[in-house]
Amino acid sequence: MIDLDNNNLNGIIPSSIGFLRNLESLHLRNNSLVGEVPESLKNCLALSGLDLGLNKLVGTIPRWIGSLPSLGLLVLRSNNLTGLIPAELCKLLILQILDTGNNNLMGKIPRCFKNLTSFYFSVDTQEARENVNLVVKGREGQYNTILFLVRVLDFSRNQLSGEIPEELTSLQGLQSLNLSRNYLSGNIPIEIDNMIWLESLDLSRNHLFGHIPKSLSSLSFLSHLNLSYNNLSGQIPIGTQLQSMDASSFIGNKLCGPPLKKCIEDHDTTHSNGSKEDGEYWFRLGIGMGFGVSFLGVIVTLVGDTNSNSTLCIETEKQALLSFKKYLVDDDNKLVSWNVSEEEDCCKWAGISCNVLTGHVSKLSLKDGSFTGKINPSLLNLTHLVNLDLSLNNFGGIPIPSFVGSLVSLRYLNLTDGGFSGMIPHHLGNLSSLLYLGLGDNYDLYVDNLHWISSLSSLESLDLSSVNLSKASDHWLLAINMIPSLQELHLFYCYLTHIHFPSSHINLTSLETLDLSYNFLELGGSIPCTFRNNMSLLKYLDLSRNNIDSVIPKCFFSFPNLEHLHLSNTKLQGIISTDIANLSSSIVSLDLSINALSGKIPTSMGKLCKLEEFNLALNRYKGSVSMIFQSLSGCLAKNMKSLNFFDSFDGQIVDKIKEFENLGDFFLHSNRFSGPIPNLIFTNLKSLKSLSLFSNRFSGPLPESLASLSKLESLDISDNHLSGPLPKSLGSLSQLQTLTISNNHFSGLLPESLGSLTQLESLRISDNHLNGPLPKSLWSLSNLEYLSIASNCFEGYVHEVHF
Repeated sequence: MIDLDNNNLNGIIPSSIGFLRNLESLHLRNNSLVGEVPESLKNCLALSGLDLGLNKLVGTIPRWIGSLPSLGLLVLRSNNLTGLIPAELCKLLILQILDTGNNNLMGKIPRCFKNLTSFYFSVDTQEARENVNLVVKGREGQYNTILFLVRVLDFSRNQLSGEIPEELTSLQGLQSLNLSRNYLSGNIPIEIDNMIWLESLDLSRNHLFGHIPKSLSSLSFLSHLNLSYNNLSGQIPIGTQLQSMDASSFIGNKLCGPPLKKCIEDHDTTHSNGSKEDGEYWFRLGIGMGFGVSFLGVIVTLVGDTNSNSTLCIETEKQALLSFKKYLVDDDNKLVSWNVSEEEDCCKWAGISCNVLTGHVSKLSLKDGSFTGKINPSLLNLTHLVNLDLSLNNFGGIPIPSFVGSLVSLRYLNLTDGGFSGMIPHHLGNLSSLLYLGLGDNYDLYVDNLHWISSLSSLESLDLSSVNLSKASDHWLLAINMIPSLQELHLFYCYLTHIHFPSSHINLTSLETLDLSYNFLELGGSIPCTFRNNMSLLKYLDLSRNNIDSVIPKCFFSFPNLEHLHLSNTKLQGIISTDIANLSSSIVSLDLSINALSGKIPTSMGKLCKLEEFNLALNRYKGSVSMIFQSLSGCLAKNMKSLNFFDSFDGQIVDKIKEFENLGDFFLHSNRFSGPIPNLIFTNLKSLKSLSLFSNRFSGPLPESLASLSKLESLDISDNHLSGPLPKSLGSLSQLQTLTISNNHFSGLLPESLGSLTQLESLRISDNHLNGPLPKSLWSLSNLEYLSIASNCFEGYVHEVHF
């Protein structure tokens, strides 16, 4: 192994390196190497990891890389590579990670990537020997001991064109797919729901069009999604997954529906006076942070309504804004109104709000503007600025200006996903009036310490997600503990490795939201229970992807106001304690997936009357599924809206299923259920929108009673042993958007009634025994985007009417 990452090496990579025929791993990341990738490396047939990212390499991606039979990791990110992505890469059958992002590659994505069989599985048994930095979920992190669990494809920031190949969706084990900032066009493949392990999907800043396929909402592990700045249109499909995403995932399109409040026009971020946006923002902030009505009244007085013609902005502040504008690159002309010849009053410029009494600029909001360039210190002349929002831009890796720490009137500072890098200036600690600080999603930001943050004594919400806090691992909690007013703390993926509690006590008595997910924290022993002390207001706790490595600590069940508890992939083991009933008055969402839990589900869970979402997938439960339904019966069943447990259960679905009358999403796939699909599902669960039963052992016919599911939008019963004719009542499911019945034993004619499914976008009926002619009504489905009828016994002519 050769690891020379993060040095100042320059020159070319010597061709003599090819003499190291037993070389298994070569890491030259983050240097200043030039020239092409040496051809002599093709002699290193034992090479399993090759990381040449963040250099200045030129030329094309060599085709001979496809002849390295042991290659599992290939990182060529952030070089100056050109040309096409060679199809020879498809020969790397054990490849787990391919990252060619931030180059100048062009052409289409090869369809042959479906041959990468290692992406068909989500886990492996091999031990990782690599140490690599990857951008996953929009955040760069270091992977080493868990590398064998990771499956990543990253072609972002290139010049790729054409459509997204539908063949990519056959990579079921892929966890992260990033195709952002290219020139891709066409529709999002409707068969994307095949990628059942996908956690992160970034298709932003392309030229994609059409509707968001309903199938996207069935990806139960998807936690990071970015579809912003395309040409997508229509309503965002209703489903738990998509509605839980931040609104920024969908901006820059013509989309409507939750989580967006209204249809978004073409990049329309112009606000003539900002007063409406001010009201919405401060209302959200007030509700989210508990400011109350009285504080809202103060803000209305402070920010004011600049509709009045009696107050003009201050001349010095107008000039400061114009100087600020000169250093911005505004390719989309978002600041066209910043023109004194068009509008002299700067209070009426886009993104500007002024105090109605004094005329001072109180708010500067240029979020979602695609701005680049530099931030001019002329902002210092805005001495009454309360709100500064430069989030969701691309400032190209410039550092956060230290002078921002001199804007001492600021109460709201949001630089989230602004394209900043470098060390966070300690000067931000001067902003003692700050209520909100958002620096998250700037992947190259880091701190040398966090002591400065304890000076933000009024802070109520802090988001440092994806910021590298590794150098603060020994004191991050000690520093944050000095802010008793803090209500929200987001430290997702911050490279934290240690947690040291204050010698006295936890001082975060106002905390309602705590997100420490996707770090490397050791949370075993008594550590989790220390969080409980003085945190009685906590409503949201996410410790996913850390290491608890024990039974579920009972103290997690003693937070009196806890509504959301996420402990996915934390190496939990043993049983679920009966003490979980202590959460009966508050818990709404519970995620215990991807652990090693086993034994019986306690019947006390049935007392969790407010629980709406429960994810128990991928644990070590065995035996009959009747155990779950019996344990979850009672008031819990009445309110449950999303239930997910695909594992190793067997048996038949019992009568108690009828109690789950408000269930909207039901995921029972990849188990060993047998017998017929019970009529109770169809006659009692009339609120179902998504039903997933694929990869089981169900047999018998599909009953006509499924017509009762009038709200159903997605039905997947593929990979079972179902037989008989397809019921005509399928045609009465007027809301159905995806229908997947492939790989069963259905026979007979395809019902003419399918032509009534006017909302249908995807129809997959391949690998059955269906016969006869294709019904002409099928071709009247104007929304149909994907059709698979292969491997049946259809006959007859294909006419023009079929198209």
